[in-house]
Amino acid sequence: MENILKVGFSSVEITDCGKQPRASRGRRKYETPEVHDHLHANILVSENCEGGEFALVACDHSGIEQDESEIIKEKINGLAGIPPERVSIFCSHTHSGFDTFDNAKLAARVADGVIEAKGVMQPAEAGFGFRDVGPGVSINRRVLLPDGYGGFCIMYNNDCVIEDDRLECSGQVRKYYEMLGAKWADLEISRNPIYTDRPKDRDVWAVIFRSACDKKVLGSLVRFTAHSCVVSSKHIGNVISADYPAYLKSFVQKNIGGICLFANGACGDVRMLYRENTFEEAERLANVIGEKVREIYRDVSFSPLNRAGINCTLVSYPVHKDFPKSIEEGEKCAAELKKNVLAAHARNADVRELKRLNEEYDWINAKVERWLKKGNLQAYECIKGKFAREQQYIYFNDVGAAAVPGEVFTKIGLEIQARIGKDKCFVIGYANGYMAYLPAAEDYPEGSYEVRHSMLEPTAGDVMAETAANLAEAARSLTG
Repeated sequence: MENILKVGFSSVEITDCGKQPRASRGRRKYETPEVHDHLHANILVSENCEGGEFALVACDHSGIEQDESEIIKEKINGLAGIPPERVSIFCSHTHSGFDTFDNAKLAARVADGVIEAKGVMQPAEAGFGFRDVGPGVSINRRVLLPDGYGGFCIMYNNDCVIEDDRLECSGQVRKYYEMLGAKWADLEISRNPIYTDRPKDRDVWAVIFRSACDKKVLGSLVRFTAHSCVVSSKHIGNVISADYPAYLKSFVQKNIGGICLFANGACGDVRMLYRENTFEEAERLANVIGEKVREIYRDVSFSPLNRAGINCTLVSYPVHKDFPKSIEEGEKCAAELKKNVLAAHARNADVRELKRLNEEYDWINAKVERWLKKGNLQAYECIKGKFAREQQYIYFNDVGAAAVPGEVFTKIGLEIQARIGKDKCFVIGYANGYMAYLPAAEDYPEGSYEVRHSMLEPTAGDVMAETAANLAEAARSLTG
């Protein structure tokens, strides 16, 4: 077994580390939630081909903030001896978990899991593959309306018609424009159906590890790209669940073996095409994906693991030029924009202008009310003009994963793959610190929900893609 790197897996339950459930968002008092299925942190520790070890931590968590990530990494360093730059923490982005955790307790629990994984490390072989899961599993939830009507986010299925691989969503768009005061029949966009037909990443990726000794599966890293919101708290209330990733992990562990780490992808504008918001539907969709993972396992070629590691760099992303420098500045700007909205309504302005003005107001108001006034760390980073997050490139033999922060749009994820090599790389989102939405540059002028909750310049996606490509190239130069 000389020159074969060792890996080890573990799984720790983190449900009892949660504090405020997502269903109680914004409330000072909240009831203890019911637990449908427990939340976990699944962990992979691997020897690094440059010496030492590195760890991957896949959490059933909506999105770990930068300071929370640092607490966990420092705990792992202190107890398990793996430095922070060699730890990658990524989240499933469940919408039925907790908004806040006991960070000290969570850090200690994850560090214990890393120690456990180190204790069972053994020489391993690795294989990888990907499959298109086919139609009817996910959709790009943003529609781009013609004739200057802008973008629109189809967050839920309300007033939509579900088709095989898309939604016909004229009914939902109609309600929005009627809310702005328009007569739907008078608008050009009312003439034709409106569909969710923008790009999405339908590939499920799996990196599978087996013992070099007895050939039994030790564990896997499985990535699929779609919001974990089949059973969000909006639909199931004060109930804790890891959503479809829980069923997917269970399927993989039952049918392939070992411990499965789930990673979400660049899914800022992608969600599941659910038919109903039930646990049965979450399981059905997960099983469709799981069957493709089973196909990958059936066809995969294993080889001794002799190259593995993490390349890491700290990236300064450009903060949006209009981000307010203080609460007072933001309130003043919001007041002026509100006047513009009211004046436009008073003169019966074109509904496209009303949409644009409303979104300009909503963008600045969200920065003040939801972020600055609530002491959001990300907002105060933006005030300082320096918004820094880690990017990583994780590699096992010939396959790599670009780990990026926040809710990144699919087009940016696909661009990262194109720059590195589509058949050799996938993207992991929600990694090593949250940073809200990162739309593609061309989506910024179109507005709607995700743009309203962004904080960076449109060029930030290009910075992210270039950094990912550079990290991958550095990994190739290290490993030959």
